[in-house]
Amino acid sequence: MTVNCHLKVDTGMGRIGFAVRSGFEEALAEMEACYALPGLRITGVFQHFAVADSTEAGDEAYTDEQYALFARTLQALRDAGHDTGTTHCANSAAQLRHPEWRADLTRAGIILYGLDPSPQVRFGDLQPVMTLKTVITQVKTLQDGQSVCYGRTYTADSPRRVATVSVGYADGYPRLLSGSAGGGVMMVHGKPAPVLGRVCMDQTVIDVTNIPEATMGDEVTVFGPGGADTADTIAQKAGTINYEVVCGISRRVPRVYLRGSQPVSIWNNLEEG
Repeated sequence: MTVNCHLKVDTGMGRIGFAVRSGFEEALAEMEACYALPGLRITGVFQHFAVADSTEAGDEAYTDEQYALFARTLQALRDAGHDTGTTHCANSAAQLRHPEWRADLTRAGIILYGLDPSPQVRFGDLQPVMTLKTVITQVKTLQDGQSVCYGRTYTADSPRRVATVSVGYADGYPRLLSGSAGGGVMMVHGKPAPVLGRVCMDQTVIDVTNIPEATMGDEVTVFGPGGADTADTIAQKAGTINYEVVCGISRRVPRVYLRGSQPVSIWNNLEEG
């Protein structure tokens, strides 16, 4: 049996790979030894940029150094008579900032969601494509002095019309968006509905006092195009990055894939198997 594989070159990411940055000749010898292993076919060579999504002068210099070191490694392997196969080094930021580095393929990540790699590196033509939606499961009126959710972190100081929606941190909606401090905002009938109290595992309460038409079964946009929040604003409020927000949507949330505005496929992990 022969196994095809790609060699990972560590030019400065520091996670995995042959450490050409700290010992070029030693790492090169280790890679060459892999070509001689029985049952192994080297079909590609790759590396990963650490700060291609930064415009800081030092980071840009570091990215240039990484690419130069990767190119040097490829050339050394080829000079030694080895086929480097499919070569790739560019993540989302690098493939758009440095099209000359695209090699045989690129590894698009965050830009597949139509989102920018970082606040520093933004591309005006990208359009967000992911929307998280849920529904209202109950609507009621909180009286003055009544509270909602764990910890009683929100207590009404006047009658408030509130809606419970079926989304929570088990679905990937960050608990850090709880209440007024977190600042989470969903959208109902095109109007903003702030999160009240703590985000729970399966449910969240929103304020629909100013949305009198809101009723049980209504669609709620949690984030995305047409929503009050986006993956970027949620990331900012939660102190993280947009990629964690979109990747954090759990497997139990059904995925509806659209072409244009029409569903073409639905994947529901709870119904698989």
